[in-house]
Amino acid sequence: MSPELLLTSLTSLPGRYAKALFETSKNQSDRTETLKNFEVLSCFLKENQELERTLLSSVLNRKRLDEVWIEVGKKMKFLPFFLSFIRLLIKERRLPLFYSIYEKYQMLTCFYNNERKLTIFSASPLIDKEKSDLQKSLLQHFSEKIEMTFVIDESILSGIVVKADTFILDASYRNQLKHLTKTLKG
Repeated sequence: MSPELLLTSLTSLPGRYAKALFETSKNQSDRTETLKNFEVLSCFLKENQELERTLLSSVLNRKRLDEVWIEVGKKMKFLPFFLSFIRLLIKERRLPLFYSIYEKYQMLTCFYNNERKLTIFSASPLIDKEKSDLQKSLLQHFSEKIEMTFVIDESILSGIVVKADTFILDASYRNQLKHLTKTLKG
């Protein structure tokens, strides 16, 4: 990711919160642990959608919401300053920005660690050799270390789609059909 894109991203309200949390982290292990706290909480909330609606909305008053989050933080063994951050979001009524802040924090962490996260969509599971060949090919185009996540999306028919923060490479059959249809229509 380019520094310019990162800076632009950090000017948003979620970006400013993510940057403040990132800068509050004392060292690399705190930043890594904070990212893990975000990931664990994100997965937990997505698996419990009713709880997610309750905890990320303003259904509960701030005092009760704070009490609930303290218990959640203890049970999930969050870093103390991560829990303090969540409590700050409650106080400032910014908890609905949780996922956006998480996304910006991930971007900051990747930039700081010289990493790039890629999501690879394919119509069917890729075999290990295909994954390895794809990684080698992608490494030629990026100066960062890459981390690939593979997702099955049957709607692309065949081929792959590679998504990153700043681009999409669509080498799917669905995309080829779309362009062919456009060309034929004139």
